[in-house]
Amino acid sequence: MACILNRILRSFDNDPALLREAEGYVDHIIVLAEEASFNRPIAASAVSSPLAVALAYVEHYRYVEVETLLLEYESDFLGLQYFDSSEMIRKGFEHIDRNTRRNDQSVLQSAEGLPAGFDTDLTNFSNLPDMMDNYNTDTTLDSGPGCIIL
Repeated sequence: MACILNRILRSFDNDPALLREAEGYVDHIIVLAEEASFNRPIAASAVSSPLAVALAYVEHYRYVEVETLLLEYESDFLGLQYFDSSEMIRKGFEHIDRNTRRNDQSVLQSAEGLPAGFDTDLTNFSNLPDMMDNYNTDTTLDSGPGCIIL
């Protein structure tokens, strides 16, 4: 799950720390697959999914090692297509990337149509009013009959 969330975050933010974290997840998946290999074929059902995600997750990092392990695990049960699953996951990530780029372009095009002098720099919030200035803390709560959930 962490791999998938990390990959989605990387679609929105190219922070190098996210990529290092992604590589760490791949390292952990490889260690898990190697340790679980002694319990094959039973362990194949649990380790194959993380390997399929890792293969789709980081395109070039330790790709051959993950691919080799996935081939070994795939041979345990005839008819299972772990590489097809990995390809489906990779296409899902690419779909998210395309949508993110499309949305980024839409935002940029919208910003180009703003009136002259409109400040699109969202990093300087000092000129914005504090929302708490208009918040009324003297509101009385409804004390009539009602349902109490314990």
